[in-house]
Amino acid sequence: MPVDKNARELENGIHTDLSGRLSYAGYLHLDRLLSAQQRLTDPPQHDEMLFIVQHQVSELWMKLLNTALLLVQAGFDAVRELAFRAGDHVVEGFGIVNGKHALEDQRLGRKVVRVDGVG
Repeated sequence: MPVDKNARELENGIHTDLSGRLSYAGYLHLDRLLSAQQRLTDPPQHDEMLFIVQHQVSELWMKLLNTALLLVQAGFDAVRELAFRAGDHVVEGFGIVNGKHALEDQRLGRKVVRVDGVG
């Protein structure tokens, strides 16, 4: 099948000039990444490259796991802080009902049933 029958016009907004833009290889630093596999054996062993790549990939997965765990920890820290603040408000509210603030309690008199069951 000729190529021209399989071609179509590009939609508006599609950029075809990518000069001066960050490339896939540049974003991933592929030059550094792919040059990091250096064989040390002489003569080269057939499975050395497999060993190097497998272990480097494992290190990258552990780095990703560590990043995820740090995000989870940050989320827990934020939730814990929110829970402590909410707890402070709850404790403060119970303090008022339990007579911690005597002026308010006296003003309400015996009409307030205390939380501890003593009326």
